[in-house]
Amino acid sequence: MFLKDKICASSAQSPIQVKTGIDFISIKDIKDLADAPIGVWLTEQEWKDVLTLPNENHRLQRLAGKFACKEAIIKVLESGISQIELVDIEILHNSSGKPIVFLYETALPFWQNIAAHHLDVSISHEKDYATAIAIAICLKH
Repeated sequence: MFLKDKICASSAQSPIQVKTGIDFISIKDIKDLADAPIGVWLTEQEWKDVLTLPNENHRLQRLAGKFACKEAIIKVLESGISQIELVDIEILHNSSGKPIVFLYETALPFWQNIAAHHLDVSISHEKDYATAIAIAICLKH
């Protein structure tokens, strides 16, 4: 195949970009973080959300899902965990249970840098594991 017979489908030349991030975590690994005080990696509202769940297993699953989601968003934002405070990514849920994301302080410059216009996330968990995916639509100027 000649060079003129191919195109880089992952080209950064497109005015519309889709950025993705995914993370996977063992629920047992989240147990150490479950005792962290409010403001370390969860906001007060996120803790309230977790505490509404009926039992410890459901709460650990929700915590693991939130952690995986925050990690997936950090990947979308093309950042490292040392550059964004986890508490500056808030994962809440609408009335149907869909995760809704709010970005604050240390996350905002990264959001602006990738020229993102929309972020969608999905969280799932099954017994011992949680996973999350984040997808951002970005319009380059």
